[in-house]
Amino acid sequence: MKAMTPRAVSVADPVTTEVIRHALRSAAGQMKRTLLRTAFSPIIYEVVDFAVGLYDREFRLLAQAPTLALKLGTLDSCIRHAVAAVGGEDSLEDGDLILYNIPYFTGAHPQDIALIAPVFIDGVLVGYSPCKTHMVDLAGKDPYSTDTIDVHQEATIFPGVKLYRAGVRNEELWNLVLANSRAPRVVGGDLNAVVGCVRTGARALRAIIEKHGHEEFRAAVERIFDHGEAQSRAFIEQIPDGRYSTECCIDNNGRDDTPITFNLTIEVSGSELMVDLTDAPDQQPGPVNSPGPGTVSMMKLALASLAAVGEDANEGQFRPLTVKTRPSSLFEPTYPAPVFVYWAASLQLIDGFYRALAAALPEAVAAESGSDMMVFMWWGHQRMSYQRRGTQWKEPWIDGGSTPIGQGGHSGGDGSNALIHITESVLRIGPAEKWEAQNPWLVEKRELAPDSCGPGRHRGGLGVDFHLRVLAECFVTSTVERTKTPPRGLFGGGEARPNSMAIHRTDGSVTQYGKRTAILVEADSRFEAHSGGGGGYGPPGERDVQLIASDLTDGYVTAEHVRKYYPHYVFPHEPPRQEP
Repeated sequence: MKAMTPRAVSVADPVTTEVIRHALRSAAGQMKRTLLRTAFSPIIYEVVDFAVGLYDREFRLLAQAPTLALKLGTLDSCIRHAVAAVGGEDSLEDGDLILYNIPYFTGAHPQDIALIAPVFIDGVLVGYSPCKTHMVDLAGKDPYSTDTIDVHQEATIFPGVKLYRAGVRNEELWNLVLANSRAPRVVGGDLNAVVGCVRTGARALRAIIEKHGHEEFRAAVERIFDHGEAQSRAFIEQIPDGRYSTECCIDNNGRDDTPITFNLTIEVSGSELMVDLTDAPDQQPGPVNSPGPGTVSMMKLALASLAAVGEDANEGQFRPLTVKTRPSSLFEPTYPAPVFVYWAASLQLIDGFYRALAAALPEAVAAESGSDMMVFMWWGHQRMSYQRRGTQWKEPWIDGGSTPIGQGGHSGGDGSNALIHITESVLRIGPAEKWEAQNPWLVEKRELAPDSCGPGRHRGGLGVDFHLRVLAECFVTSTVERTKTPPRGLFGGGEARPNSMAIHRTDGSVTQYGKRTAILVEADSRFEAHSGGGGGYGPPGERDVQLIASDLTDGYVTAEHVRKYYPHYVFPHEPPRQEP
């Protein structure tokens, strides 16, 4: 492989810089569309559980498409470690595709596989086109687990191997991947779709650089990075220097029922921001551990959501950010710690980041959301069959997704109703009609839940009541978190309804669940998920009575809720209440 000759980087003019920036954005968008249109699994083409982007030779983010936010900030680590695993840059060839899913370096569970395409021009390595995608099954002990004890129970590990070498598929490795799945037809189809995705990105990046030339491209990229850095530093400089701390919590580690608490501390000095998680608990025996790159990604997302509103993410935005973790802790687990429900703890860092800065930036942050993805993964008896190499194959059906939650109230108004958590901000909720067509379910209810919001001057958003009638015996894994601690309000705002899930069985019994693996659900049972609302912002006594009246008219709150939290509201045809 040829080495790139170092050259002084010239200053790009603003017009060319914008042309290149939008070309990179378009290239990442092409990757996303390729995957959406060719994937087999609804987890990909409906839920959008993947991340794509383009990186330069130094593993710096050039552009990304709006995909799963919690995955996007981990792709640099995926590339860096995958390239090292195959022997470094000198071992790369044009047409190579590297398969990698060691979770401690991908920042996720091992069912999320990264496929990386190095990009060459005339034998010179110029960048990378990566995609990290959730595969429905890679031979864990269950298709979805909340009780694993080590990483080997979670999926087959691919420690950096070339699925394609110089453009030629490694058939032995390909067959090994499919042999280690309960759903080889779907996994094979999805993997082919990912191959098309990263090749699309590689072609597009190559075309952009060839059009503008190496020097002009590099100059534009540096200008883009400098702009992103300046934007983040300008935001951080608004925060008074000092330490800002808050306590976060989760229900348990998935294997016992002991609550876990941890502190998040932010240190601001000038235009630098450091997040300190070094006093986090030790890594847990259950799979709530958050791999280091995933922890960092959460903090990138938290900063970008405040400092770069409306802007595309790029490497420069994160130059002022430092995240400190401790090896073998909850936020930097080491082998063989289980990590399957890695978001359970790290997701709390997002609301914790906002809450810690609330006193310094009261106009910029919101009260707590429902603070969970509320992921449910279903699977059932074999119903799909097909011929493969003369053998009749049967596969179980596997499907699932997340549940919308209420968002927290904020200085500008009420929280939004029924949105997916910010870490999954582009994730889509599958249409009921498609779910019913593909799975043995009947959707009986999916509606906003009255009174689930936290009261306040600006109330929180509403959560959702979601009921399914199960038509055939199957299994479900529930990852529900924050069932014990309701979403908190800010500045006198009230708490919202916490998350919950229950199975109503045919014998009349009702069982509540939090995190639980492979719950057997008999035919004609009813599954109920009740997502949390958002916390309120400001004292409820300061809420505008016209807004209260509108909420009553819209059915967002009941009269009982209003009487309890908004005693200053006078119902029509009722005399004013007297102060005691």
